[in-house]
Amino acid sequence: MSFKYSGCSSLTSINIPNSVTSIGNFAFEACSSLTSINIPNSVTNIGWCAFDGTAWYNNQSDGLVYAGLLAYCYKGTMPEETCIILKEGTTGIVGGAFGGCTGLTNINIPNSVTNIGPASFSGCSGLTSIYIPNSVSYIEDDTFGDCFNLINVYLSSSVNTIVHNAFNGCDSIMNVYCFAATPPLIYINGATFTSTRATLHVPAASLGVYFIAPISDYFENIVGDAIEPTGISISHDSVDIQSGKQIKLNATITPANASCKEVIWYSTDPSVATVKNGIVTAVGYGECDIFAYCMGMPAICHITATNRISLEQQEAMLLPNHMLTLNPTAPVMPAGFTVTSSDPTVAAARVINSKVQIVGIKEGTTTITVTSSDGTATPATCLVTVYTEPGDMNCDGFVRISDVTALINYLLSGDETGFKVANADLNNDSKVSIADVTALINILLTTETE
Repeated sequence: MSFKYSGCSSLTSINIPNSVTSIGNFAFEACSSLTSINIPNSVTNIGWCAFDGTAWYNNQSDGLVYAGLLAYCYKGTMPEETCIILKEGTTGIVGGAFGGCTGLTNINIPNSVTNIGPASFSGCSGLTSIYIPNSVSYIEDDTFGDCFNLINVYLSSSVNTIVHNAFNGCDSIMNVYCFAATPPLIYINGATFTSTRATLHVPAASLGVYFIAPISDYFENIVGDAIEPTGISISHDSVDIQSGKQIKLNATITPANASCKEVIWYSTDPSVATVKNGIVTAVGYGECDIFAYCMGMPAICHITATNRISLEQQEAMLLPNHMLTLNPTAPVMPAGFTVTSSDPTVAAARVINSKVQIVGIKEGTTTITVTSSDGTATPATCLVTVYTEPGDMNCDGFVRISDVTALINYLLSGDETGFKVANADLNNDSKVSIADVTALINILLTTETE
């Protein structure tokens, strides 16, 4: 028994019982007051325009609309070069769901889909390849009719029936891959395939049975080279990337000689990172997932796009009483910066006018850490080494006449207070003598001349 509520303007809600598996064409069309619809998971098929004209449908946002676990339709005008990724767990595609969506260039149909309705992709002239996953067995009438730019068709090993006109008007098809060992049943009373240039690729062990099957009548060339993909992986499981930077991800399809090498790339949040042909560009900061799909099979890479502070130097050499200035930047500038030194007795640091100033104090090493005052950016560090030069006897960062006095005093008294002996051996003869005084005076004279 079937029920038809089309045009019932007084109907406001419907709770479909779990015993229902199919909802017919136009079942609730123009039920203008129908705002609440409960569709159980048992429903695997919904007919044409079943909920068009209802308040429920009119209240849906533009874009892909779901009815229960089925992709119902694309509402509104689809932008050019649109990629649709049906969510995992989708069980069906309603007839006519994407009909006339010329902006659709890629769609991933997950292996959970068991039913693709008639004319689902009719007139999708932007499609160049289509993949039927291994959960679908039946291709309906006019499913891909007039997809006149369709070039490659991949039919999984589960496809056993192709209804007439399924690929009618797809005159650009060059390759049809049938991975089933047994040829799909073809309805020969229609124009199932209309491309006169297409090659049918079949499993090598099944070339003979395909050769005498009705499907062979549509193809001038039949080749026994079809090898079905069994898996896909990505070169990275997870990646940390600085906002504004790029990384190349590589997808590997198994087996290596699989016939299908085409991959659909998708970002779960394009405001964080975009992807095209495996090249990931971090455009914001946050986290998202990059998916690579092959014939409904997914691989995933987790992306963490960081708003990392950058410094001109990650390591620096600094003399005592000398200053180094760094300019911290970030793709998204924070409200301000703070700075710390792991050993402020070696070098101290401060932030002034959004610049980091570091002053050397004594010999040693310290890590300068620059953070965002509002916590929105990843910190940056600079390893600072404070050193003194030969001739700087008192390690104040300068070589001057006072160092000559200190050196002479050391030679006369042997007093090492405030004196670095290693800096006094200017001629590198492993001893401190009057010759080093002469060398130090020459250094001062040369410096003053310059």
